[in-house]
Amino acid sequence: MAYKSYDPSVDYADRLRRMMQAGASAAEVESTLRQRVQKATQEPGHEKYAYDAYYAAARDYIDSRNSYNGYTGGSGQYTSSAASSYTDPYADRLESALERLEAREPFSYNPEDDPAYQAYRTAYGRPRRQKQLGRCRRVDRRTGEHRGGRGGLTGAGCV
Repeated sequence: MAYKSYDPSVDYADRLRRMMQAGASAAEVESTLRQRVQKATQEPGHEKYAYDAYYAAARDYIDSRNSYNGYTGGSGQYTSSAASSYTDPYADRLESALERLEAREPFSYNPEDDPAYQAYRTAYGRPRRQKQLGRCRRVDRRTGEHRGGRGGLTGAGCV
């Protein structure tokens, strides 16, 4: 089926769906898809239909029919000979990397032995936070409202 101009009265989405269900050739589906895109892009208000789910399904169908590895031709069937002869050039490297990862000892961490964590805890730990919150909870003398807290007034350093 050669490409031709689109027909404004045709529902190309339905035509594409029926063609793919019937097992039409990739060339026929592609020609109909082009007509649908042309109709959608040239008719005002139909731009959103040019590249929608029907477009994606038709492209997937066309790509699967145009596959070069193992495609037998008009029957639409694929053979497994091309897939079984493939060897991954990185398989050995990936396998050795996976073995090294699996051989590692389990991760363990004790924050009490970590000097960086202890320095952080001293600088930003609970006592400092309590002092900061106490400062933020002071009553605003002008309005009588509490500062800080969630939903209250926030000042410098108050959260």
